[in-house]
Amino acid sequence: DKEMKKILAVLLVAVMAFALSACGGDKESEETVYTLRFAHGSSTSEPIHIAAEYKAEELEERSDGRINVEIYPSATLADQVPACEMLMDGTLDFFGGSVVAVENYIDEFKIVDLPYLVSDYESADAMFEGEIGQELSDMLPEIGMENLGWCEYGFRNTFNNIRPIESVEDFKGLKIRAIESPISVGMWTEFGTDPTVMGWSDVYSGLQMGTVDGADGPNALFASAQMETVCKYMSTTQHMYTPGVILASKATMDKLPEDLQELVREVGAEAAQKMKEITRETQEDAADQMEENGLIINEVTDKVREELADMCKGVYEENRDIIGADFYDKVMKQLG
Repeated sequence: DKEMKKILAVLLVAVMAFALSACGGDKESEETVYTLRFAHGSSTSEPIHIAAEYKAEELEERSDGRINVEIYPSATLADQVPACEMLMDGTLDFFGGSVVAVENYIDEFKIVDLPYLVSDYESADAMFEGEIGQELSDMLPEIGMENLGWCEYGFRNTFNNIRPIESVEDFKGLKIRAIESPISVGMWTEFGTDPTVMGWSDVYSGLQMGTVDGADGPNALFASAQMETVCKYMSTTQHMYTPGVILASKATMDKLPEDLQELVREVGAEAAQKMKEITRETQEDAADQMEENGLIINEVTDKVREELADMCKGVYEENRDIIGADFYDKVMKQLG
């Protein structure tokens, strides 16, 4: 009897000690403050920065101060490709930018660079908010990243310092900045230009110094970077739709308690939606603003756009197997 009481007493002490340590662990995780870093390559006036600020404020408030987000704009910490590498090895927590950087690691993401792939916001939303967008997002954890939400940079127009683009012949011989994508380089080559691959953070100085004659991008992005101060013409070629992403490092997500993981996903999706809304609202105003500042804007006709799209058929064929034939065919079928 005495022996049994001793055993029970020992067991009781052990159970209480375990319970106390478990409580202490919970308390400790609730008191831990996670300082997380968000990097992007754009200026502080651009929609991605506004989305980053929203995310930082909401996470701090809704986590009761358990999450503190530091924002590093204008590639001060890392531009797109280095930022993705940092996410993968867990030395960066969040990145906001175009999907171009991810293409270095997942071939299926190259599909978004195909010129004239989607023609309006409706078809863009159907693609990225639907099955195809989900399928692309599901590929990211394998390389150590998680997509918190699809955002948007918009339809790209052509900016240059030599002449307005009124016909396909007007492209010939122009030295144009290409995004870090073989498909972009292929497209500009088909248009008869001399493409120069350059990171976004170098575009302003490239135009200013004449390293390139022109570049392409959505109106709001160019206006917020004040590109009209180093560029004369904008032509509404609308040749490519550029989606964006707000990415989290899988290593970061794994180290956060479950309730904070869910909060990060929730707020990340809200921030991505906010960026998309701001981008769409500001495209027209951005064009007006740049025109007021001296940019000469010309509307490109549907006929010229169709000619440009036809010129890119070879780019599609060359990249079907690179992107992955099954995935490529599924996207083409969905987009009709």
